[in-house]
Amino acid sequence: MEQGRTRLELRVVLSHAQRETLVDDARGDALDAVLCLMQAAWACHQPRWGLPPDVDPLEGWIVSA
Repeated sequence: MEQGRTRLELRVVLSHAQRETLVDDARGDALDAVLCLMQAAWACHQPRWGLPPDVDPLEGWIVSA
C-alpha cells in the first residue's frame, strides 16, 4: 500500500510510528481502518461512489469489493 501497488491505484503515506502501530496491532483494527480510508478515498473519485448502477439501496455495500 505504501508503494501504491494496489488495484485502487492509491498510495498510503505513513510515518514510522504509524507503520509500527499497524504492525503491532494483532487484532488488525488499525489496518482495517487504513483499508477503509483507502476505499473511501477511491470511492469519492468514482461515479456513483463506485457502486454499481443497480445497487439495492437497502443493502450495505463495501466500495471496491
